[in-house]
Parts: sequence; C-alpha cells; structure tokens
Amino acid sequence: MGSFFSNILIRSINDFLIHVLNDVLTFFTGFIAREHEMALRILDQPFVVGAIQLAQVVAGSLLVLKIGVQILKDYIFFWEWSR
Repeated sequence: MGSFFSNILIRSINDFLIHVLNDVLTFFTGFIAREHEMALRILDQPFVVGAIQLAQVVAGSLLVLKIGVQILKDYIFFWEWSR
C-alpha cells in the first residue's frame, strides 16, 4: 500500500515539474521570438539598411587604403634595400 501512495506522489511531483518547465520554456521561446521579430523590423528600416551599406563602403575603402599603403611601404623598402 505504501508503494502505491509513493508512486502517486512521485508521479504528481514529476507532472507538476514537467508542466512548470514547459511553461517556462514556452515563455522564453515566445520572448525570444518577439525579440527576433522586433530586430528584423528594425533591420529592415531604410535608415538602418543605408547605414549598413555606408559602413561596408567605408570598411572596403579603408581596406583598399591599407593594402595600398602596405604595397607602397614594401616598394620603398625594396627600392632602398636593392641599392
């Protein structure tokens, strides 16, 4: 008889914990989905798209400038060293 009651108690505690964990996971996944939707709306705004494109152009220009300076330094070093 004691085993029957202990099994019922264990099963009810497990069911309670499972329901609580499911509710917590549902809450967090809903929260993450809402945050994701808000982030997509922000990233689709024309101002943000333009800012991202401008940042890419500036980064590309700086990379080209850095490569050009490095090539010039290597040329000057090679020219000085080959004399």
